[in-house]
Amino acid sequence: GAAAERAGEEAPAVGAAGPTRASAAEPDRASAAGPEPGDPGGARAAEQAGASTPMRFREAWRESGYRAALFGGMANGWASMGIRVAVYPLFALHVLGVGAAEAGWALTVFALGNAVAVTSVGRFADIYGRKPFIVTGFAVLGLATIVLGYWESLTVFLVLSAVAGVGAGLLNPAQQAAVADVIGSERAGGKVLSRFQMAMDTGAIFGPIIAGWLADAFGYSIAFAASGALALLAGLFWLTARETLPPAEAPESD
Repeated sequence: GAAAERAGEEAPAVGAAGPTRASAAEPDRASAAGPEPGDPGGARAAEQAGASTPMRFREAWRESGYRAALFGGMANGWASMGIRVAVYPLFALHVLGVGAAEAGWALTVFALGNAVAVTSVGRFADIYGRKPFIVTGFAVLGLATIVLGYWESLTVFLVLSAVAGVGAGLLNPAQQAAVADVIGSERAGGKVLSRFQMAMDTGAIFGPIIAGWLADAFGYSIAFAASGALALLAGLFWLTARETLPPAEAPESD
């Protein structure tokens, strides 16, 4: 009798535990099934999934800032990388009639001018936008390159080389930041970035070839003028492009 009484007391407890476990499993099944149609949480999840999708080149091409960066990268590779290494020393040797050491000074002062500009332009490009520094940089680089070919003076040659370096230093960080703006901080963009690098390499490779041919056929002044004009054209291209830095992301100036 006592045993039956104890069994009767335990039975309701066991029966009560069964529904408790079943009800605890129901939320797991509901969460596994996903959000209900019309649930705003589902829309947010889909939006996050889209944001994590790598950016394709075709998508980046729709941005005017990216198209300007591709042309600007090619012009920059041509004017500040290709001919600087290949044509500047030849101009110093054959036109100015100086030695190899003096020809190397042009590369040094260009690098110094570039370093001075690069160390200061980054923060200002985050405050005032990318376009002002890109356009100004291409204008300085282009004009200095054009004038450089018409002066047969070592002093003027070195000064203009330094000025051209400043122009390249103004535009380089801002233009690279513009490409990063197009990709965004929440998406991968390896292909988009690689196309920009390819544009720079294209200018650096074919710039010396074409400029060298122009120098042989028409003189160094024409070679430098064509290279500088390409840089100016890149600046004009950027004038028609949109500013890639969102105003909300610009930090407050001190």
